[in-house]
Amino acid sequence: LILSTNFSLFSQESNWTDLFNGENLDGWHTYNKNVKKKIKKWYVENGELILDSNNDNISRGNDIVTNKKYTNFELSIEWNIPFGGNSGIMFGVEEWKPELILVGKPLNMDGTDSDIMKTVNNFFKKLNKTTNIPCEYVDERLTSFEARQNLSEIKTDLVDAHAAKILIDQWLTKN
Repeated sequence: LILSTNFSLFSQESNWTDLFNGENLDGWHTYNKNVKKKIKKWYVENGELILDSNNDNISRGNDIVTNKKYTNFELSIEWNIPFGGNSGIMFGVEEWKPELILVGKPLNMDGTDSDIMKTVNNFFKKLNKTTNIPCEYVDERLTSFEARQNLSEIKTDLVDAHAAKILIDQWLTKN
């Protein structure tokens, strides 16, 4: 996928604002990723944004967006994609920015840590460090049991999703 350098915005109060400087990826980040992380798969060559992909029809989380939000804009681009490809253009999107992440704490019925707790603790620490979003444990004892009781035999594939809902409901009730 190749995009030209004609990314510009115009407002009546100011001059045109170029979204892409034609030289590097300053002012851009990977969609739903930390702004400070290096953009992978995209590079600039001859003033063009280029996606280095084995299959240009599949983004696989390589969408890029501007660091700033813009409104009332005009977008002018040229692109070169394979037959059946997708322009990949998104505008007016909101990125996922939660204020808190809840993690189920797998405890035994007597309140002691379960065998998997060490793995969950490692995940919890990495999640907190990677996202810079506060994480909080929620006791998940009996949530799957309750979910199975609430669902019919036909919907057993929804047990995990329903157990997560119960966990969130419990947290909301306490907070």
